[in-house]
Amino acid sequence: MEENSRSMQSAMAKFAVMLGIKQSEAKKAAVFKESVARAKADNYEQLQQLKAEISTLENRALKLKKEYDAAGGSTRRIVETEIASTFEQVDRLRGREDIIVSNLAKVGLVEAKLMELEAANKRGVTEEQIDETALTANEAFTAMAEEDRAAKSLESERYKAPERPRTEAQERLADLSPQKQALPTALERRLKELEGEKQ
Repeated sequence: MEENSRSMQSAMAKFAVMLGIKQSEAKKAAVFKESVARAKADNYEQLQQLKAEISTLENRALKLKKEYDAAGGSTRRIVETEIASTFEQVDRLRGREDIIVSNLAKVGLVEAKLMELEAANKRGVTEEQIDETALTANEAFTAMAEEDRAAKSLESERYKAPERPRTEAQERLADLSPQKQALPTALERRLKELEGEKQ
């Protein structure tokens, strides 16, 4: 009796697929594979955009270095602040970079599982194996969605600089003197690294 019931359910399911009422497993797999390909392309595009943003900021830092070398007084201090701010922007982009790279790794995992599924389907696969692959893929996409939300919340984070104490008149006069002061060591080191990379 139970076997007849299963046979009847299987026949009804096949009939529903033929009528277009229910998607076939092959159709579901094709739709899922397409969504994985889109996710990979989207993440790769985001990574390329991020590289362009970082390149723009690095070029800006190098341009500001030249401006810093030619400036004096308060202007020099402002340019130094701009250089530091530019490097802070580059550093903030690292969080988004980590998320995108992680997304690409997860998409790669899902792609590998889909290829395994396709290979298994050609050899005869159990429903349990398909469910396991679907669960793995679902977990990967859920994690990607959570990381996307984290990236969006990270973008809304803003840095608020601490208030600077007022400088005394003698310090301001010293800033205007013709003697040039060097950039802070950390900024100078990063600019030299950047100049070395650009050559």
